[in-house]
Amino acid sequence: DALRMCLIVFFVTRFAIVPRAFQLQASLATLKGLDSIITAGTGTGKTLCLFIPILLRPNSISITISPLKRLQVTQVSESENYGIRTVAINEDTPNDPGLWESIRRGDYQHLIISPEQLTLLNGHLPRLARFLRQDQSFRTKISWVHVDEAHNIYTAGLPHHGEAAFRPAYSKLGELRVLLSKGTPFQVLSATLPPHILSAIMRELMISPNHVTLQLSSNRPNITYATTPLIGSLRNYRNLNCLIPDDFQPPMDIPKTLVFHDSKQDATNAAMYTDSRLPKQLRNRGIVKHYHSDMSAEYLEQTYKDFSHPNGHCRILHVTAGASTGLDIRGVQIVIQYGTCQNMAEMIQRAGRAVRDPSMHGLFLVMFEPWALNVKLENEASISDDPDQPINRVVKKNSSKQERTGHAMIRYIKSATCLRKCFSKYLNDQNPSVTEFSVRWCCDRHVNSGFNLSTFFPG
Repeated sequence: DALRMCLIVFFVTRFAIVPRAFQLQASLATLKGLDSIITAGTGTGKTLCLFIPILLRPNSISITISPLKRLQVTQVSESENYGIRTVAINEDTPNDPGLWESIRRGDYQHLIISPEQLTLLNGHLPRLARFLRQDQSFRTKISWVHVDEAHNIYTAGLPHHGEAAFRPAYSKLGELRVLLSKGTPFQVLSATLPPHILSAIMRELMISPNHVTLQLSSNRPNITYATTPLIGSLRNYRNLNCLIPDDFQPPMDIPKTLVFHDSKQDATNAAMYTDSRLPKQLRNRGIVKHYHSDMSAEYLEQTYKDFSHPNGHCRILHVTAGASTGLDIRGVQIVIQYGTCQNMAEMIQRAGRAVRDPSMHGLFLVMFEPWALNVKLENEASISDDPDQPINRVVKKNSSKQERTGHAMIRYIKSATCLRKCFSKYLNDQNPSVTEFSVRWCCDRHVNSGFNLSTFFPG
């Protein structure tokens, strides 16, 4: 089967792609009916693991659980490029009897699904959930299930430290396992599976003890990591003056940059401020934009296309948390986390948006609030079962951002040693290549390295 996989993928991609060893091993596990856990850094090719089994068993139906509609659009497009009949099923799926009959009949080989479509939603079962519960013929057609970005089972699906889950449907994916035929394999895929998250996923999905584990290093050797304190508060957007120099004039280049913010309003305000630093004739031309779920579908689609195109007009995009998995763009040179993340898992996902093209070099920069340096941390041993435990242990409705921020995030900011090692320790990544780098600087923590943050920015 491994040889057949190589040949099929090679021919389907017109001689462009030969599967990597882990992609073959992951696909073989699925075809053998074994559960599997695939941990690999962003941009390493986990997505191909979703397609290969269908290419070898074209009469099967595969389910992929996917967190965001923007990501689903990308996955549908990629799946169809392999000649796989694919449909996304989410809250926007048309109420078209013909479409749903085609889904029920098994005309689509690959169903890419939001988790909310599998369980009670506002007191009602979505149509797909009814198919799975009421139509045995449809249910038995499902051959395997992939859970992409599976860390969401823990981060979004479960309550933490006094805070309710914000996507509880993720905690109910185990119900799908019970509904499907005994022995239907589940495959877990993520770049962010530290021990405390992985153990929760295995419990929630009832992963078989006889599962296959494939762990590639999460290290991104073409990214330089750095941190710098903000001057004043997050609302002091002059901290972002480095993005556009005072004397900017075409044809000066602006590196393609993603800036993550805590809220939609912050992203909007920061975009307005950054745009105002352009010469008057270049303002409101789309060079700087914001991107979040309150915008229209048309705006989001156009902005995504423009920012993702190598020659697109948009150079700086101010975003919120949703972009940490929904924007898979190869040419982003700089990613900025504007303010501390609440937890390390989310920060790693955001860092992974940088330079997904391995031939490029880029920067991930955390611009943190000054209070982070004054936080007193507990002994690591006392929180070993959850390194993302908040500073205040229990989060209340009126808790401040400082009280909500996790220990691992603060340790990263306060670290006096290699930031790459902070990532590997958090993820329990013991691969020998975990500290390798292909850029001029590994991070800003190495003494006498000559690190100079200003070299990354035109301003």
